[in-house]
Amino acid sequence: MLPTTSVPLTTGKRRIRCSRTGHGSLDSALDSMHIGVFDYMLKTTSPRDVLERITAALAKQADARRQQQLMSTLQSVVGELGGRAKAPEPTPTEHWQVVGDLQISSWNQTVRRGEQTLNLTPTEFRILACLAQQAGQVMTYQQIVQCTQGYEAEAPEAAELVKPHMYHLRQKLEPDPANPRYILTVRGTGYMLAAAPSSTI
Repeated sequence: MLPTTSVPLTTGKRRIRCSRTGHGSLDSALDSMHIGVFDYMLKTTSPRDVLERITAALAKQADARRQQQLMSTLQSVVGELGGRAKAPEPTPTEHWQVVGDLQISSWNQTVRRGEQTLNLTPTEFRILACLAQQAGQVMTYQQIVQCTQGYEAEAPEAAELVKPHMYHLRQKLEPDPANPRYILTVRGTGYMLAAAPSSTI
């Protein structure tokens, strides 16, 4: 067996092991690999070949160190760029849409009327959110279906789809559902969310 060769590096000493044997076998080769042998040579290997193997081992070790340094530098640069580009997380208050005394949050699908939180179904919330996006403007039945369900429907079908949900939404939203002040009906066309709801008489 050749003696273990210790090669000084800038970061200290690391050992490069090359094994030379006169009775090569699978077991001896596996044992060598388990203890970290870089190269496994037979006894007939010439001194020149041994030197070439050691030189290759040193080159491989140097490449590994360069790759480590490069990865460390890249991670540092990416971390700095990520820190600069990262936008602050939005707070819940940035997601509130205010129409009159209604507050509509798309962040957590919550609706407040004054200090009261309304318990709406997902469909009711989507209808109100769509109307709020066009507050003060009429939305047809078809536009409401397109906005809330994502597909087109004929006017009669759209009206049948929207009206039951609108009834329940008004029951929860309006102080007096029989005389709505938030969601106004535009007969034969659709609905409109009042931009500035009228006061209760």
